[in-house]
Amino acid sequence: MPRLGLSFRVLLGLVVPLACSEEVAPPLGGPSTDSGVLLCDTTHPCAAGQSCVGGVCETERVDAGPVDAGTGPTGQLQVCTPEGCAEPYRLSFGGSRVGATTSRTLVLRNVGEKAVAVRNLSLLEPGSEFSAEPSGEVDLTIAPAEEVAVRITHVARDGVADQGTLQVISDADRSRVLVSLLTEYKGVASFSAGIDPATNIGVTVLDFGNVRAGSAESRQLYVKNKDVVIDGSVLSIDEARIDPASSTTFELRVDRTLPAYLNQFNGLCASDPNCDTAIETCDTEVGVCRGNSGPLRDVLTAEVRFVGTREGFVEERLLFLSNDGNAPSSLSTILLRANVTSASLDVSPDPIVFSEAYVGFGARTTVTLTNGGTGDLVVESVGLTHTSTFSIDGGPTFPRTLAASGTITFDVVFDPPAVGSYSTELTVTSNDPSTPQQIIAVSGNAFLAPVLEVDPTSVDFGNTHVVVSGGPTPFRVITVRNSGGHDLRVSSIAMAQGSAAGFSVVPGSLSPIPPGGSADFNLRYEPSAPSFPNTEHGQISLSSNDPTRQPDVSVPVDGRGINPNALVFPDEHIDFNQAAGGDIYDGRVVTAQRTLANGGVGPLTVTDVGFVGDARSSFSVSGVPAVPFTIQPSGNVVVSVTYGTLSPGADSASLRFTTDDLDRAGGLVVITLAGVSTPCPAIAGAVGRSDASGLCAYACVPGNVDLDLDLDTTGSNGCEYACSFVQDDDAPDDNYVDADCDGLDGNAELGVFVSTSGADGNPGTRELPKRSLSAAIASAGATGKDVFVASGTYVEPVTLSLVDGVSIYGGYVPSGSSWASRLLGAVTELVVAAPIAVRANNINQVTVIDHMKLVGADGAAAGDSAFGVFVSSSNGLLVRRTTVIAGRGRDGVAGVSSTGVAASGGNGAAGAGGCEDSGGFCSGCGQPQGGVGGGSACGQSGGSEGLPGKGGGGGQTGGTGAGGTPGGPGTPNGQGNWNTPSTYWGSTGANGSTGGSGAPGAPNYAAGGYAPTAAGAGGTGNAGAGGGGGGGGGGGNSDCDSFGGAGGGGGGGGCGGAPGTGGTSAGGSFAIYLWSSNVLIELCDLRTGGGGAGGAGGSGQAGGNGGSGGWGQDGGRPGAGNPYGGSGEQDDGSNGGRGGDGGRGGDGGAGGGGAGGPSVGIYAGGGSTPVLNLNTFVLGAPGAGGASSGSPGPSGTSANTL
Repeated sequence: MPRLGLSFRVLLGLVVPLACSEEVAPPLGGPSTDSGVLLCDTTHPCAAGQSCVGGVCETERVDAGPVDAGTGPTGQLQVCTPEGCAEPYRLSFGGSRVGATTSRTLVLRNVGEKAVAVRNLSLLEPGSEFSAEPSGEVDLTIAPAEEVAVRITHVARDGVADQGTLQVISDADRSRVLVSLLTEYKGVASFSAGIDPATNIGVTVLDFGNVRAGSAESRQLYVKNKDVVIDGSVLSIDEARIDPASSTTFELRVDRTLPAYLNQFNGLCASDPNCDTAIETCDTEVGVCRGNSGPLRDVLTAEVRFVGTREGFVEERLLFLSNDGNAPSSLSTILLRANVTSASLDVSPDPIVFSEAYVGFGARTTVTLTNGGTGDLVVESVGLTHTSTFSIDGGPTFPRTLAASGTITFDVVFDPPAVGSYSTELTVTSNDPSTPQQIIAVSGNAFLAPVLEVDPTSVDFGNTHVVVSGGPTPFRVITVRNSGGHDLRVSSIAMAQGSAAGFSVVPGSLSPIPPGGSADFNLRYEPSAPSFPNTEHGQISLSSNDPTRQPDVSVPVDGRGINPNALVFPDEHIDFNQAAGGDIYDGRVVTAQRTLANGGVGPLTVTDVGFVGDARSSFSVSGVPAVPFTIQPSGNVVVSVTYGTLSPGADSASLRFTTDDLDRAGGLVVITLAGVSTPCPAIAGAVGRSDASGLCAYACVPGNVDLDLDLDTTGSNGCEYACSFVQDDDAPDDNYVDADCDGLDGNAELGVFVSTSGADGNPGTRELPKRSLSAAIASAGATGKDVFVASGTYVEPVTLSLVDGVSIYGGYVPSGSSWASRLLGAVTELVVAAPIAVRANNINQVTVIDHMKLVGADGAAAGDSAFGVFVSSSNGLLVRRTTVIAGRGRDGVAGVSSTGVAASGGNGAAGAGGCEDSGGFCSGCGQPQGGVGGGSACGQSGGSEGLPGKGGGGGQTGGTGAGGTPGGPGTPNGQGNWNTPSTYWGSTGANGSTGGSGAPGAPNYAAGGYAPTAAGAGGTGNAGAGGGGGGGGGGGNSDCDSFGGAGGGGGGGGCGGAPGTGGTSAGGSFAIYLWSSNVLIELCDLRTGGGGAGGAGGSGQAGGNGGSGGWGQDGGRPGAGNPYGGSGEQDDGSNGGRGGDGGRGGDGGAGGGGAGGPSVGIYAGGGSTPVLNLNTFVLGAPGAGGASSGSPGPSGTSANTL
């Protein structure tokens, strides 16, 4: 193809382009060239008046006589091929390879004198193996002496020689020229079939050799054309088959569809560059180029497959039909042979599995190789793929030949280094035709070895009673533990040979024991006769999979057969009344003895001693050794049995000894017991018991107490006080229980007693109580006791101070010397003539106020508070079932008011009048002075006047008053004695502001109690500002120059009023006031007298008035600050302006009102966190806040808890 492209370029270089023809197409629609030359054949005849000459339609000529020999020059076309330019024209391709492309070039030359137009190039045999380029309709013009090349291509499809004809149509003197095209093969196709595709060595026999029955084997034949002439022939393979066609042993498959065409073999290669890499690669295994579609180049591959079904020799044929030797149907035969054998290798076991092996302990399995066939089997080798964990042991040397049914054995050893799963392969190589290399999978699972432990490791039954019919069977439990890493299997448990006949075990094996688990079996010992003092021996044998305890584990066992005989002397019954010689009073103890002896063979063992049927526990035994104890043969034990009761009645029981004398039922030795107890004579509330001498002694029965201690005297009233003792600690309680039965709800020995009938000089006993609580507390604090107070009213002049650890319990109702009665309704009232009724400071031991009524007085002085109980820094106080009444808080004191009016400001003075001041007939004067500003006691004076102007000049601005009040501007000149407008007046001073109100009082809680702050005083009123001075008058210049009048002075400011003082805050009322104390308050009635009223704040003083500004003396002109002072002929000087008024002083501020007193049941301050349970509150009204026109005081708080 590349050469074709090159030739075509040459062809284009020779062609001269021509314009397309504009002639009309032929009427019959036949083929034509572009120049109008009409082509014809049998399918497309020429039109009327034309004849088909050489495939071209030509106009028929009329014979008009000889042609004029002088018609002019003509074109003449000549064809040249590699074989020459002479006719007949012929182009030969020689031989070609199947599928190969061959090109040849011919030349069209114009040897005439006129240009030749070539119109058509075509092959007359459609579908042939030839092609031309260019072809079909063309438009080529060849000038004289020029030529054009045409490329002819041949592609061989088979091995048959081909022929064709190229037709050239032109307008030369010969319009149609024919060129013969042909191929020819000069070699001889030569069939060759071999087993090596890279050589031409053929075979006539394909021998499969020995093939195991039932197995399949394949062989390949490679068919080639071994013609010696290069491209001289093509071998055509038309058919390939097995003969006979009905064969069931041989099968044939070829690598392409037949017929197949093979070129002369030319496909050897060593690597890909030796092949046509566009479509091939080198198959280096066979050394032949292989096409990308699969087949080898120039080689047909035939695969023959053989499957033997019966033992014996098989021969069939493979037939090929081809053109071998260029014969049309040549038959080539290949003999197919195979020998079916039945010899085979069997490996057992297959696979080889070590399902359970142990790390550190190699396991092995015997492998047997057997020849299962009829012929000899040669075992070439035996080996393992991996030998680090698996190995072969004990095998013969190889190769080794086995006759039919012969065997070879060896061991495969598995020795795992760690827990896990392992695998390898056992490879056995033999001449087994079906499996010459047999691979056996080998696998193993490795575990940590089980470890057998026996507990106990030996057993001694010691003394064991001989077998008694119906008696128990002595046994011991043996525990087998697995402390290893895998299941332990105990396959056999048995007594070893030579063991005494009395020993046996059950069961005979155990279920698998997992790691860490255990299982039990029983060992029995049943001697049939005594062996004492000799010992019988035996041995337990355990077989298991513990690799370290092979072949078995032994446990030694021992025992001695005995037959003791238990006896009792003098008999097995005791009557205690008979032993005592008569009546037995309650509480008397009577003792009798019995002897337990052993009259048998071997020791008698007593395992338990006890009473049966002793309903009232009236019997006891002593002298019995600790069980278990042993009595040797001919030995004995003496025991003492005692009878004694706490109540009358008849008693019976049995004393039982449990022994190993199995000839007695249950091994029991039974001594029967009997006795009758008689009661002592009755005394009220008491019970009698026999003393050591056998006489009756009395004691109070539960629930009765001998308070007067006369129980053991003649005429005793018995145990006269009904009381059940609970405990010695008898703190007073809400149920009034006398827990220690001492005649008091409380511990009488730990109390100081107080009664309204007592005296402080008394010791404070129940019989001689004290009179006041203060005296009782002082005594109790010194002796570490509590205070018990009888009902009634007690008055203390000062606050009652508690002592740490001294509790006060009220509510007792004494009767004579008896204080047993205590009631919630029995009021024990303490009235204290002080604003703090009870004070508790630093009470940290348990200190109780219980069943009391505490009443405190009102606050002592103005603003003081009242407290029922004042508690500070105490965590041990408990207040229970107590009424606490606090007095009322005292009112606060009212503040003082400031009376009268503050000082007023002074009035400003009038300015001096104007005057003439000029020479000649005019008068002369000095400049008039202005009015002075009014004074002020608080420094707020008025501004001075403005000075007047002269002649045509204006007046000056008035002075600024204190506080910044501006003066009036000077008036203009020439206005005469006028009423000066307010524009020129001094400004009025600003009024002073009212003084601020005092702050109200505020509540304040502190460690020392309620301490509210007092209200603050009001602020002093601010002074009014001084008025500004009036402006000076302008001068005059009519006739004479003159000064205008001076301005008036400003009025002084009024002073501010004095403030009122604040009122004081009122006192509060607190039933219980806590500071830094965590106490318990429960079931109490808490009352307050109410808070005091806060003091009112005082009123402020009124501020002073400001002074008036200075006016002129001419009352008819109130705006002027002066009169005009000149003569009648001179009156145009202007009046000055009036001074401004001073501002009023501000009023004094009012004092704040005092805070009203709170009314609080329980106040908890300073971090106190009391525990409060079921308390009730009755609170007086809180105090109102003090009144104030500025800041009234807040009302007091009312709260149960705050």
